[in-house]
Amino acid sequence: MNWLINSVISQVGNGTSDPAQGVSMANTPNKGRIQLSFVKYAERHGLKTNDVLLKLQSELQGYPGVIVSVDKDAAGPPSGKPINIELTGEEIGPLLAEADSLKAFMESKNVPGVEALRIDIDRAKPEMPIVIDRAKARRLNVSTYAVADAIRTALFGKEVSTYRVEGDDDDYKIQVRLKDDQRYDVGTIMDMKITFRDMLTGQIRQVPISAVAKDERTTTFSAIKRQDLKRVVTVSSNVIAGYNSNEVIAEMKDALTGYEKDERFGMAFTGQQEDQMKEMAFLGKAFLIAIFIVFLIIVWQFNSISYPMVILSTVLFSTIGVFLGLIVFRMDFIILMTMLGIISLIGVVVNNAIVLMDFAKLLFERQKEKRGLPEDRTAHRCDARSADHRGQDASAPGAAHRGDRRARPATARHRLQPEFRYAPHRTRPAHPHRWRQRDLLGTAELGRDLRAHLRDLPHPDHGARDAAHHRQDQRTAPGTRGRSHGAGL
Repeated sequence: MNWLINSVISQVGNGTSDPAQGVSMANTPNKGRIQLSFVKYAERHGLKTNDVLLKLQSELQGYPGVIVSVDKDAAGPPSGKPINIELTGEEIGPLLAEADSLKAFMESKNVPGVEALRIDIDRAKPEMPIVIDRAKARRLNVSTYAVADAIRTALFGKEVSTYRVEGDDDDYKIQVRLKDDQRYDVGTIMDMKITFRDMLTGQIRQVPISAVAKDERTTTFSAIKRQDLKRVVTVSSNVIAGYNSNEVIAEMKDALTGYEKDERFGMAFTGQQEDQMKEMAFLGKAFLIAIFIVFLIIVWQFNSISYPMVILSTVLFSTIGVFLGLIVFRMDFIILMTMLGIISLIGVVVNNAIVLMDFAKLLFERQKEKRGLPEDRTAHRCDARSADHRGQDASAPGAAHRGDRRARPATARHRLQPEFRYAPHRTRPAHPHRWRQRDLLGTAELGRDLRAHLRDLPHPDHGARDAAHHRQDQRTAPGTRGRSHGAGL
């Protein structure tokens, strides 16, 4: 076996239809299929299967009476040919003439990339009809059913009984038909006698088939296909390896502008083009629905319209990047796979944009607090609520004593406490995730600023330190403590 081929499978007869058209187990004795499986790419020594396909398409041509079609396995659901033109009409004869005219016109244009245009209906299928002379059959009292039943029994057989093997529960059918050497002999079939009971005399009679019928040799259509109660003829072809099917079809449409079509017939490009249009419509709708749902979620999260618009603008830039990547690397735009990738990319891009916008908003708020800029309405309400609490504390018993204690800058802790009182410790913002971020980042900033202020703080002299200790001792003395409590009471 060739070093490039891993296995070869040949099939003739049943099930030899085109794999792209779906599985079919119909009788096709005039068709055969050969399937080649190649070795792995690492063992091909750099040889591409597209080159082998192109060579087979060019060399397997010109055999009389044989139509050869070479294509690679689609590895997906069944679909039509890359080039598929459907002609619809009422009468099959004029429709086939129009298909021949269209095929000849397209072949004269010699569009590059087209392998070979073919019509799906074969008009040269051999046929042998048995024509019954109804006048003779009426004189001999032979019905057309008796003639047809005798021919069918001779060719396909007839079940006459069943039998069962001892110990087996299954019944086996007994079929009666002619032997192979007699079944394919026309003379033997025509000389076969029809046995029937004459309805006039009641006697059993035998009449040969040739006495009431004759055989003819003609050709007919291989099949007649219909769609929406109209007959359909398809002109199709594969695309040569290395060509883009969309570009080839675009050139064919440009070439068809000079074709004069009969008004009685309709013409449309179907097959893969029709499937791609359906997939594009479905995925485009899914793309818009996904963006709308993401927009609603972001609006609910940020309680704003401007932030979601900025975030969704990243989807536009990501889509532009996808198409630029396809252009730079010269890759084909595969509708299903590319659109699925773009839709999946929405989640990644929007997630990164949300994190970036949230962090930018956090930086804005931190800079506002550091520079003393006016805050939003929520911050003003928080400050007012804190002022109310401080007013209530001042009016409470012992507030004068607490106020004097806060007003005395005895130590560095008392001087720095009013300056580093942060909003996250007074009230909780509307968004929990924003609260956690502000709390952690605010605590870290508080530590850095506190260390900086402590470094810049002047060292107190010993006299001030002794006076502070003296006041502290007087406050904690027994008599002073009682008088303080009495004043408070």
